[in-house]
Amino acid sequence: MEAVSPRLQQRSSSLQSGKFRHMLACELREWLISHNSPVPPQTIHPVDSLEKELAPLSRSNLLELATAISARLGDRSAEENPLALTASTPSRFPYERFKTVFDVDGSEKLIIPAPPPTLAEAFAKSRRKVQHTELNSPNIPNIDANASTANEKFAAVPVLNSKSNLERDDGLPSILHQYLQAAEIGDADSMVEIGKAFAEGSGGLEKHIDHALTWLLLAADKQNTEAMVTIGKLYFDFSVLNWEARGRERSKSTEEEMRARHLSLAVDWFRLASHYDDLEGMVNLAKCYEYGRGVPKNLEIAFAYYHAAALRGYPAAMNLLEFFVVVGWFFQKGAGVRKSPVEACKWYRKAAESGISDGEENLGIAYCYGTCGDYVNRIEGAHWLWAAAMGAQVKSAFELATLIAKGKDCLREPPKAFEWMLCAAEGGMVRAMERVASWLVEGYGCTQDQRSAVAWYDRAIKGGSVTSLISLGALMETSASYDLAILHYTRAAEKGDIRGKFHLAKCQETGHGIPQNITEAFEKYLSIIQSHTSQNPAPPECFFRIGQCYEYGKGVPQDYTAAVKYYNDSKNFIPSCLALARIYQNGVKDLVEKNSEKAWKLYEYAANCGHPVGAYQIGMSYLNRAESEKRDDWVEAAATNLRKAAAEEYAPAKTKLAALILSDSKRFGSPEEAIQLLHEASNLGNPDAKEMLARMYNRGVEVNGSGVILRSESSKPSLFGGRSEGGIFSLKSRISTSSESLSDSNGSLSSFGSHILLPKDVAVSNRLKAQAVSVRKEKEQVESIIQKCSKGRTAIPDSLVEAIERLGV
Repeated sequence: MEAVSPRLQQRSSSLQSGKFRHMLACELREWLISHNSPVPPQTIHPVDSLEKELAPLSRSNLLELATAISARLGDRSAEENPLALTASTPSRFPYERFKTVFDVDGSEKLIIPAPPPTLAEAFAKSRRKVQHTELNSPNIPNIDANASTANEKFAAVPVLNSKSNLERDDGLPSILHQYLQAAEIGDADSMVEIGKAFAEGSGGLEKHIDHALTWLLLAADKQNTEAMVTIGKLYFDFSVLNWEARGRERSKSTEEEMRARHLSLAVDWFRLASHYDDLEGMVNLAKCYEYGRGVPKNLEIAFAYYHAAALRGYPAAMNLLEFFVVVGWFFQKGAGVRKSPVEACKWYRKAAESGISDGEENLGIAYCYGTCGDYVNRIEGAHWLWAAAMGAQVKSAFELATLIAKGKDCLREPPKAFEWMLCAAEGGMVRAMERVASWLVEGYGCTQDQRSAVAWYDRAIKGGSVTSLISLGALMETSASYDLAILHYTRAAEKGDIRGKFHLAKCQETGHGIPQNITEAFEKYLSIIQSHTSQNPAPPECFFRIGQCYEYGKGVPQDYTAAVKYYNDSKNFIPSCLALARIYQNGVKDLVEKNSEKAWKLYEYAANCGHPVGAYQIGMSYLNRAESEKRDDWVEAAATNLRKAAAEEYAPAKTKLAALILSDSKRFGSPEEAIQLLHEASNLGNPDAKEMLARMYNRGVEVNGSGVILRSESSKPSLFGGRSEGGIFSLKSRISTSSESLSDSNGSLSSFGSHILLPKDVAVSNRLKAQAVSVRKEKEQVESIIQKCSKGRTAIPDSLVEAIERLGV
């Protein structure tokens, strides 16, 4: 005897026999469905019915039955992942595969093509297209979509007799005489064509439901399943009801009863067609059970018919292949059948390989997000998402844009990401509209265009996006259009969004569009935190703002302990992490103990999230440790982190990186790069950069053909300035190779191929010195006030908060 399925064996040993019988009943029902498809309604056994039949069996008999079922169904845990690509199961992507390149980190990246110029318009057209259901479509229309208007008058619908005699003068034009002749000798297909022509009002005939039903009933009497399905549709979309009820009045209750009766008749015709193995009949009947129209809602029976139609319809009946996706969805969600990502992906693959866009999309998402056994292959997934996006699948275009923007196994190309996101937005996806608007504000992959961004935010708001109300309000606030900002925040708050309430409180704190009242704003912050829920959480910035109020004594007595608590409660909000790191780095006498290790971890987290201050502080920490322990590898690590921070336009990092380059231009960069960094930092207002440039302009800088500095105003240690933050730039004493970087003022090194890097300009030097002195004086004044407030434990004046952030105190 073959072994029991490990999953069933585990259940049998750990669960009570009642629960084991339930699971065994589910297994047995699945076997009955898969081996007796299509399943007539009378043979579908509900799980509770099977449980009752299994109740008399002993435990040993149950295990024997489980063994037999396992032998037929196979152990699901041992099934091969349908997404895995092997030599025996290669990719069946039907188009030419895309090129790949190796990124700077050595990883392979896929180059996703840009969307064709006309694709965005195709998405827009698909959005504007009026959705309707045609008679030859396997989809069942929504009841409300075809409901009669309120002023329509109804009358009783006569019962039609399939044996009705037909008159030769039914109004058939000569073009249909051939069908009529064939129908008169009993050809059922010709009867169906005539009936459909009457139902549609096509082929030169006027629409006449009575004539249509007469012909279709004759064909159905000859067991023609197409006629059965067509009759079912005429009842389902109320074509019969609306036709016969013209000009007659009926009470509302009678109308509802008649609609229910016609839905029931539609189900009977779909059931009759499915009994004769008609695929379209099965699909329509499955939809009736799925949505509870004409029959009680029953997902198990719906799945049984979907599954049967899908099994019988592959690879024939191409118009039904879209239901491979439906079957996959049932398995993925566990609706009416045991949840099985493996089975879901099998059906998605069948649909995708048959060219069904929905299947391509679901298969691509499964590859990208590992929904089947955690197997992830973004390169394969991107191929299928591209195929679906070319078929105007909105979500696929959005996912492609996201993959490109994040650079996950795909080459990061912002312009392409923007183009794909624009396609998704044109297709009506609200999230894509929000993303396009934010990228237009940032200029990510496109030219900055605030006016277009506002237009996209407006479209998203019309689509029901509360997030866009917040984003548009923030954009207006940044543009100093405070009245409009308050308007958008208020609309969001009125919709119950807690972010809108927070931004209103924040405007009250800052005085943007609302009279400033910090105490009242603080109370609102606390109220927001107390009322937030998991479905509508308070923004992390709300905790940060409360922490700031406590730290600086704004609207509440100063309390560093409470500040630390709320900074911690903001759940890794970067500004909170930096504030905590600063507090732990310096400590607060008798209140917060200095803790360099905690400060390091917080700065490291901020650096890993791409924040320049975190990277700068980590770089400075490496330099401090390298100074004391003579570690050249830490100097390299410092240069790496300083370069990351400098790339984010952080002035102190640019200054320190320039100083590091000048200490050893052979290891860290060229003197030209260093002077460029100093100019950029000076333009950003950094006093250290201004002082260094002032000294260089005082005498000028000359370099030889190898890029080694020959002439400068002073020796290397003074280039870093004793007053530089951190006081750690005595690199000459610990880096042996740096002795070549600068010579003394006599220019003893070879001047072959030398050139002037920075000309002597005393006027510029004096101007830079004066600017540096002014900035330093302001900084010292701010630091002095902060020290007095700290000693006296008084609140820091609100007017100093902006200066503290600007000067980096």
